[in-house]
Amino acid sequence: MVLFSREYREMRLKLEEEAKKEYIGSIRKKFEELLIEFPIFKAMAEGTIPWQNLQSIIHQYWLIVYNFPTYLSVVSKRFENEGLSLNQKIDEKDIAIILRMLLKDKKSEIGHRLLWKKWAEESGVLLDNRFIQPMEALHSYLLIDVEKYPIIKAIGDLNIGIEGTVGVLIDGTYNGIMAISRRGLRRNLSKVGKGWLDVHKKHDFDEHPINGLTFVKLCLQGRPDQYVQYQKVLSSIMRTSELFLK
Repeated sequence: MVLFSREYREMRLKLEEEAKKEYIGSIRKKFEELLIEFPIFKAMAEGTIPWQNLQSIIHQYWLIVYNFPTYLSVVSKRFENEGLSLNQKIDEKDIAIILRMLLKDKKSEIGHRLLWKKWAEESGVLLDNRFIQPMEALHSYLLIDVEKYPIIKAIGDLNIGIEGTVGVLIDGTYNGIMAISRRGLRRNLSKVGKGWLDVHKKHDFDEHPINGLTFVKLCLQGRPDQYVQYQKVLSSIMRTSELFLK
């Protein structure tokens, strides 16, 4: 079993603690404040939106769920080629292990795609890959993001801007979604039917966003433009969250 270098482990532990404090104490709160501005969030949390509206949301966001493994695949490939240039404190062994972690995330997202399909099937939603506004705009934005922009921006937008927003959204609306589904289906969602919601409620509320923020901090560690680039990533994260919620 290949282990991280000692220097990398020590640096990651320090940055992970910083990321945890910053995400929970600041970024996640901003997501919560942003969500309050959207009336549909309040209605979902209270379980008052019509069943047909929830079905429409399941169909609309399928485009992003379906393509999330693709976004991660592009980032992984770029990291394989560009990883050593991101930070001189990371060596080839560290690059190989981080790459495996990224590919593991991609594999998980493929599984999450299947969970979404189960949720849709049980909810009577026929999925297709048609582009639906405004999801088309978000999909195009994320494709350009992972292909053209700095890796730290892409990771920030995916693991924090999207997954962090999803975590806060589901945490706040989970009981409401269960009530809406129960009213529409006249029964509770099965364990499989609510599998996507359970997984993302557990991991996207803090774990995945904190990992993403740690990665960003790691790649910027020691760079002379560290502060400026970090602020750009934070701004991009909030912009991505807003696009996701529109």
